[in-house]
Amino acid sequence: MRFVPGWIPATLLLLCVLLYGLGLDGAMFFDSEEVLSENSEVQLDPSEFIHWRNAALSSHSGPSGRPVSMLSFAFNYSISAAVSTAAASPFGFKLVNLFIHCLTGGLVFVFLRRLLGTAVSIKLSPRRAEWVALTAASLWLLHPLHVSTVLYVVQRMEQLSALLTLFGLVIYLHYRPRWIEREATATELANCSLLLLLCTLFAVLAKEDGVLLLPLLLLVEMLAFRCHYNRREPRLLVIAGGFGLYLPLLLIVGLWLLQPDWLTAGYGGRDFSLQERLLTQMRVLWQYLGWIFVPDIRQMALHHDNILISSGLLQPLTTLLALVVWALLLLAAAIYWRRWPVFFFALGWFLISHMLEATVLPLELAYEHRNYLAAMGPCLLLSWGFWCAVPSLKPRSRAALAGLASLILAVQLASRASLWADEEQMAAYHLYHHPDSLRSVYHYANTQLRLGEAATDQEIAAQRLGRSRAYYEEMLRLDARDMTALVTLLYLDSRYFSSLASERWVGELRLLAEHSPIRRNDKAALNLLLDCIARQVCDMSGETYAQLLQTLALRYPRSPLYLDLLARYYGQVEKDYPQAVHYHQQLLKAHPEYLEAYAGLAAWHSRNGERGQMLENLETLLRLDSGPSQVQRIKKLFAPSPG
Repeated sequence: MRFVPGWIPATLLLLCVLLYGLGLDGAMFFDSEEVLSENSEVQLDPSEFIHWRNAALSSHSGPSGRPVSMLSFAFNYSISAAVSTAAASPFGFKLVNLFIHCLTGGLVFVFLRRLLGTAVSIKLSPRRAEWVALTAASLWLLHPLHVSTVLYVVQRMEQLSALLTLFGLVIYLHYRPRWIEREATATELANCSLLLLLCTLFAVLAKEDGVLLLPLLLLVEMLAFRCHYNRREPRLLVIAGGFGLYLPLLLIVGLWLLQPDWLTAGYGGRDFSLQERLLTQMRVLWQYLGWIFVPDIRQMALHHDNILISSGLLQPLTTLLALVVWALLLLAAAIYWRRWPVFFFALGWFLISHMLEATVLPLELAYEHRNYLAAMGPCLLLSWGFWCAVPSLKPRSRAALAGLASLILAVQLASRASLWADEEQMAAYHLYHHPDSLRSVYHYANTQLRLGEAATDQEIAAQRLGRSRAYYEEMLRLDARDMTALVTLLYLDSRYFSSLASERWVGELRLLAEHSPIRRNDKAALNLLLDCIARQVCDMSGETYAQLLQTLALRYPRSPLYLDLLARYYGQVEKDYPQAVHYHQQLLKAHPEYLEAYAGLAAWHSRNGERGQMLENLETLLRLDSGPSQVQRIKKLFAPSPG
């Protein structure tokens, strides 16, 4: 750095580490447990290559399984195992997440410094460009919104994708300014293209939104360099580039008009339709901007499932308002992009970063981690405002404003990070500020249940279990169809509150199976109920459980889940292997692509002493998919039965 004293960024990074350090001792929960603590392939012996391969392919997240991220978790585990007996402790994983966050913050600074210092459309002195870039990086690094990304271990996937995306853009900015005044050499084009291809590939294999490197690169080209090449500005390239920025939006509209069934196929089990999701996202994007520009940790939480769904343009009215303002901004961008390049770059960066997760994909409506890369645009805009918006302001006053903004963020970051050090405290805080969030209620109820069962003092255990039960009932008040709450209440009343009539929950589960629509989260509840029956801690007969699944299988013949659960119930609980074989064979007739059924058939035939049929099913399974992912599947199905 030529103009910023070296102690300033060093102090900034140290402050970031110290503040996040307040939350590094927190527990793993939800997806982090599923991907790491409960994934034996990640907890590997590093001496054999096949273990690394199995770890890379051990996740079912996304189309690719996100092998780059899974390899990072496996590497993290192997290093932790070498230096500590608690290899899977959250601290080591969160520490690596923090390191990635600091590294990404450094790339934010390098990227913005190069962008602002070389762009033909932005007239900034090198000194001013460096200070604007440093301030933006400071705001991004210390923003409390990122706590739920950095300290939620599984969101390393989001971090690595952002890191590789920024690295690709820095590479592009290393080569691109040379081509303003002269032609690119063949070697430069080859090197730049190869490196960008590799960055895109690895970013996508970390998490699918790494593909956004390509439209972000186009945004940099259009708003920073305006297609200037060899002292010329080819008009056709400018038009083509501008069209390219709007092309994804046009493709989405075209698919919606021409192939609506293809877009809506994934919305089964969601509480909203494609149209409702798109309308709601108009408001959600403004809410994201509110969290970034006016941060308030009381509004932040791990879950935001309590967002009101927009059922129409006027329901609520803010839907129409949000849509109109977005449309006006996009129109203004098309007209005035040359006049206000920084403003529209920041806007374009934010919108492109949300292009995948805020449009047609049938994902949850809102998560904070989706702003990890997107927040850089608004942070740049704030920094630009501090340093360039008011020409008469003295440099010291500008620096004071930037420092004050960073200090405000640092205070909130410290408060929020310290909350994440204690799961019970964090769950209680989120519940207090988001009492109508079903998942916040669940998190608190589940935390009380786990702590109550682990407590050695009977009085404390009784208090926690009673509190847990009360909040599971609160879940039913918020959503009477919540199967997880019904199953857990059945478990609690069967095991700890025998004076209460657990038959009530059995009846509610029957009614839900017979009449209510089943949702995605109910799969976990049905698995939990199977485990509860297998351990004989739920007052529900196996016959009743089988009837529930048979009812659901008749109602949802296109879903393989219920026949699979029936097979597992008869095989694992009743030890009725012929019946387990029957249900898995029935499943394969309707769903021949469901490979787990072949592994299940092999397991049941093996336990029934039918070795020939076992080998036949294993041969079929490996013929259809010989990948290493089958190793974990077969190991799980041949594991000792529960109970």
